[in-house]
Amino acid sequence: MLAVSGQDDDLENRDSTPHTQREFTLTLHADLCDVLSLLFVSEDRIMRVHDWSRVDDGIFHDFHHAWIEVVSPGNKSSRQRLEAFVRKACALLQQGIHLLVLDLHLPTRRAPNGIHGAIWNNISSSDEDYHQPDDKPLTLVAYQSKLFIGVTAYVEPISIGDLLRKMPIYVNNEGYVSVPLQETYDRAFAAVPQRWAGVLEQ
Repeated sequence: MLAVSGQDDDLENRDSTPHTQREFTLTLHADLCDVLSLLFVSEDRIMRVHDWSRVDDGIFHDFHHAWIEVVSPGNKSSRQRLEAFVRKACALLQQGIHLLVLDLHLPTRRAPNGIHGAIWNNISSSDEDYHQPDDKPLTLVAYQSKLFIGVTAYVEPISIGDLLRKMPIYVNNEGYVSVPLQETYDRAFAAVPQRWAGVLEQ
Protein backbone atom coordinates (compact mmCIF):
# COMPACT_ATOMS: atom_id res chain seq x y z
CA MET A 1 0.00 0.00 0.00
CA LEU A 2 1.20 3.49 -0.79
CA ALA A 3 -0.08 6.60 0.96
CA VAL A 4 0.92 10.01 -0.34
CA SER A 5 0.14 13.38 1.20
CA GLY A 6 1.51 16.85 0.53
CA GLN A 7 3.33 19.20 2.87
CA ASP A 8 5.95 21.91 2.65
CA ASP A 9 9.35 21.15 4.09
CA ASP A 10 12.78 22.78 4.08
CA LEU A 11 15.46 20.77 2.34
CA GLU A 12 19.06 21.81 2.64
CA ASN A 13 20.85 22.17 -0.67
CA ARG A 14 24.48 21.37 0.04
CA ASP A 15 25.61 22.98 -3.22
CA SER A 16 23.63 26.24 -3.06
CA THR A 17 21.32 28.06 -0.65
CA PRO A 18 18.53 26.35 1.32
CA HIS A 19 15.11 26.61 -0.29
CA THR A 20 11.60 25.28 0.13
CA GLN A 21 10.31 22.43 -2.00
CA ARG A 22 7.00 20.63 -2.14
CA GLU A 23 7.30 17.34 -0.28
CA PHE A 24 5.02 14.35 -0.77
CA THR A 25 5.33 12.22 2.37
CA LEU A 26 5.61 8.54 1.53
CA THR A 27 4.39 5.68 3.71
CA LEU A 28 5.45 2.27 2.45
CA HIS A 29 4.14 -1.13 3.49
CA ALA A 30 6.42 -3.34 1.41
CA ASP A 31 9.72 -5.18 1.61
CA LEU A 32 12.95 -3.91 0.05
CA CYS A 33 12.42 -5.65 -3.28
CA ASP A 34 9.01 -4.05 -3.68
CA VAL A 35 10.39 -0.62 -2.84
CA LEU A 36 13.21 -0.89 -5.35
CA SER A 37 10.86 -2.14 -8.08
CA LEU A 38 8.85 1.08 -8.07
CA LEU A 39 9.35 4.24 -10.04
CA PHE A 40 7.42 7.31 -8.90
CA VAL A 41 6.10 9.11 -11.96
CA SER A 42 3.70 11.52 -10.27
CA GLU A 43 2.29 12.22 -6.84
CA ASP A 44 -0.68 9.94 -7.41
CA ARG A 45 0.61 7.18 -9.68
CA ILE A 46 3.35 4.55 -9.52
CA MET A 47 4.78 2.42 -12.27
CA ARG A 48 6.61 -0.87 -11.96
CA VAL A 49 9.97 -1.25 -13.62
CA HIS A 50 9.80 -3.41 -16.71
CA ASP A 51 12.40 -5.81 -18.11
CA TRP A 52 15.41 -3.57 -18.75
CA SER A 53 17.33 -6.45 -20.36
CA ARG A 54 15.22 -5.72 -23.44
CA VAL A 55 16.15 -2.03 -23.54
CA ASP A 56 19.36 -0.78 -25.15
CA ASP A 57 21.92 0.78 -22.80
CA GLY A 58 21.47 4.54 -22.42
CA ILE A 59 17.86 4.55 -23.67
CA PHE A 60 15.28 5.78 -21.15
CA HIS A 61 11.63 6.40 -21.91
CA ASP A 62 10.24 9.87 -21.34
CA PHE A 63 7.64 8.67 -18.82
CA HIS A 64 10.36 7.79 -16.30
CA HIS A 65 10.72 10.79 -14.02
CA ALA A 66 12.83 9.28 -11.24
CA TRP A 67 15.36 6.52 -10.72
CA ILE A 68 16.84 4.82 -7.64
CA GLU A 69 20.32 3.27 -7.81
CA VAL A 70 21.75 1.15 -4.99
CA VAL A 71 25.51 0.88 -5.49
CA SER A 72 26.98 -2.62 -5.21
CA PRO A 73 30.63 -3.61 -4.66
CA GLY A 74 30.67 -4.74 -8.28
CA ASN A 75 30.04 -1.19 -9.48
CA LYS A 76 33.47 -0.27 -8.10
CA SER A 77 35.28 -3.56 -8.80
CA SER A 78 36.89 -2.46 -12.06
CA ARG A 79 37.47 0.71 -14.04
CA GLN A 80 35.13 -0.57 -16.76
CA ARG A 81 32.25 -1.23 -14.35
CA LEU A 82 32.72 2.08 -12.55
CA GLU A 83 32.69 4.00 -15.83
CA ALA A 84 29.58 2.08 -16.98
CA PHE A 85 27.72 3.09 -13.80
CA VAL A 86 28.78 6.72 -14.13
CA ARG A 87 27.78 6.80 -17.82
CA LYS A 88 24.34 5.44 -16.98
CA ALA A 89 23.83 7.98 -14.18
CA CYS A 90 24.95 10.87 -16.39
CA ALA A 91 22.69 9.67 -19.23
CA LEU A 92 19.71 9.72 -16.87
CA LEU A 93 20.47 13.21 -15.60
CA GLN A 94 21.12 14.57 -19.09
CA GLN A 95 17.62 13.42 -20.07
CA GLY A 96 16.03 15.28 -17.15
CA ILE A 97 15.46 12.16 -15.05
CA HIS A 98 15.89 12.69 -11.31
CA LEU A 99 18.14 10.26 -9.48
CA LEU A 100 18.66 8.93 -5.96
CA VAL A 101 21.96 7.10 -5.39
CA LEU A 102 22.72 5.08 -2.25
CA ASP A 103 26.46 4.40 -1.98
CA LEU A 104 26.96 2.40 1.22
CA HIS A 105 30.34 0.90 0.29
CA LEU A 106 33.71 2.38 1.20
CA PRO A 107 35.59 4.47 -1.37
CA THR A 108 38.11 2.57 -3.50
CA ARG A 109 41.25 3.43 -5.37
CA ARG A 110 39.15 3.80 -8.51
CA ALA A 111 36.53 5.96 -6.76
CA PRO A 112 38.34 7.72 -3.88
CA ASN A 113 35.44 10.15 -3.42
CA GLY A 114 32.70 7.58 -3.83
CA ILE A 115 30.27 7.20 -6.68
CA HIS A 116 29.01 10.75 -6.20
CA GLY A 117 32.50 12.13 -6.69
CA ALA A 118 32.82 10.23 -9.96
CA ILE A 119 29.40 11.39 -11.19
CA TRP A 120 29.79 15.00 -10.06
CA ASN A 121 33.20 15.40 -11.67
CA ASN A 122 31.57 14.42 -14.97
CA ILE A 123 28.52 16.68 -14.84
CA SER A 124 29.56 19.69 -12.78
CA SER A 125 30.48 22.88 -14.58
CA SER A 126 32.38 24.04 -11.49
CA ASP A 127 36.16 23.86 -11.30
CA GLU A 128 35.84 22.56 -7.74
CA ASP A 129 35.67 18.77 -7.44
CA TYR A 130 33.72 16.95 -4.74
CA HIS A 131 35.79 15.50 -1.89
CA GLN A 132 34.39 12.83 0.40
CA PRO A 133 34.77 13.68 4.13
CA ASP A 134 37.29 11.33 5.77
CA ASP A 135 35.03 10.69 8.76
CA LYS A 136 31.93 10.05 6.62
CA PRO A 137 33.00 7.73 3.78
CA LEU A 138 29.50 6.65 2.65
CA THR A 139 27.06 8.76 0.65
CA LEU A 140 23.37 9.25 0.09
CA VAL A 141 22.72 11.73 -2.71
CA ALA A 142 19.62 12.98 -4.50
CA TYR A 143 20.02 14.64 -7.88
CA GLN A 144 17.43 17.09 -9.18
CA SER A 145 17.80 17.38 -12.95
CA LYS A 146 16.43 20.34 -14.86
CA LEU A 147 16.82 20.16 -18.62
CA PHE A 148 18.80 23.07 -20.10
CA ILE A 149 19.46 24.43 -16.60
CA GLY A 150 21.60 21.87 -14.83
CA VAL A 151 21.74 19.40 -11.99
CA THR A 152 21.53 20.09 -8.25
CA ALA A 153 22.90 17.49 -5.82
CA TYR A 154 21.64 17.10 -2.26
CA VAL A 155 24.48 15.23 -0.57
CA GLU A 156 24.31 13.44 2.78
CA PRO A 157 27.68 11.90 3.76
CA ILE A 158 27.32 9.27 6.50
CA SER A 159 29.48 6.94 8.56
CA ILE A 160 29.24 3.20 9.09
CA GLY A 161 26.65 2.61 11.80
CA ASP A 162 24.74 5.84 11.20
CA LEU A 163 20.98 5.64 10.82
CA LEU A 164 19.82 6.22 7.27
CA ARG A 165 17.92 9.49 7.02
CA LYS A 166 14.96 10.00 4.73
CA MET A 167 16.13 11.14 1.32
CA PRO A 168 14.21 12.97 -1.40
CA ILE A 169 13.58 11.56 -4.82
CA TYR A 170 12.24 14.23 -7.14
CA VAL A 171 9.10 13.46 -9.10
CA ASN A 172 9.12 16.79 -10.89
CA ASN A 173 10.97 20.10 -10.65
CA GLU A 174 8.69 21.40 -7.89
CA GLY A 175 8.35 18.42 -5.56
CA TYR A 176 9.89 15.26 -4.20
CA VAL A 177 8.97 12.08 -2.36
CA SER A 178 10.69 11.34 0.95
CA VAL A 179 12.06 7.78 0.81
CA PRO A 180 12.15 6.13 4.27
CA LEU A 181 15.48 4.35 3.89
CA GLN A 182 16.00 3.22 7.49
CA GLU A 183 12.46 1.95 7.88
CA THR A 184 12.73 0.09 4.58
CA TYR A 185 16.04 -1.49 5.58
CA ASP A 186 14.68 -2.54 8.99
CA ARG A 187 11.64 -4.21 7.43
CA ALA A 188 13.75 -6.01 4.85
CA PHE A 189 16.32 -7.17 7.42
CA ALA A 190 13.59 -8.46 9.72
CA ALA A 191 12.54 -10.84 6.94
CA VAL A 192 16.05 -12.29 6.46
CA PRO A 193 16.39 -15.86 7.84
CA GLN A 194 18.21 -15.87 11.18
CA ARG A 195 21.09 -17.92 9.77
CA TRP A 196 21.92 -15.29 7.17
CA ALA A 197 21.12 -12.35 9.44
CA GLY A 198 23.91 -13.55 11.72
CA VAL A 199 26.33 -13.63 8.79
CA LEU A 200 25.40 -10.09 7.76
CA GLU A 201 25.85 -8.78 11.30
CA GLN A 202 29.39 -10.11 11.59
